[in-house]
Amino acid sequence: MLRFFRKIRQNVLAEKQFSKYLLYALGEIILVVIGILIALQINTWNERRELSDEREKLIGALLSDAETTQKRLEQGLSMADHINRDLLSFMEMIQKETLEISIDTLKAHTSAVFQVANFTPAMSAYETALSTGDIGLLKNDELLDSYIQFTDNYEWFALHQKISGDMVYMGSVWKFRENL
Repeated sequence: MLRFFRKIRQNVLAEKQFSKYLLYALGEIILVVIGILIALQINTWNERRELSDEREKLIGALLSDAETTQKRLEQGLSMADHINRDLLSFMEMIQKETLEISIDTLKAHTSAVFQVANFTPAMSAYETALSTGDIGLLKNDELLDSYIQFTDNYEWFALHQKISGDMVYMGSVWKFRENL
């Protein structure tokens, strides 16, 4: 292809037809510009496709984390329900006027007093996206606001969970547990 254009240019210059040479040069410039524009368009399309792929991977990872978090939350709620049932049974037993209960039954029911339902959400995809800056791939502001609100709520929950755990394993509650 280059030989073809080189031959044309040499023939035009040899025949001393300057106006034809200018037209040839202008045509060659237009072909180069068109080639560059096509290359830029292909590059832009590739970048958009890669961003779309990254966005899909991020959304998939966030969904996976959400499913794991839901399972963990269901397990925590189930444990909390079990603890509550044991506590209610214990409360019913101690409210009776005559308390005839074996020490093993008493230990089983009072153990619920010292249990803490545990919950830790799966947030690895969100935290990774946040630290790498990939969180900007998400265009849904409601989703981002929901994650921020969830994180704030979980921090509050984790603080109260730690306080509850400290109450069970330290201080007067611990001494009460030892006595039981």
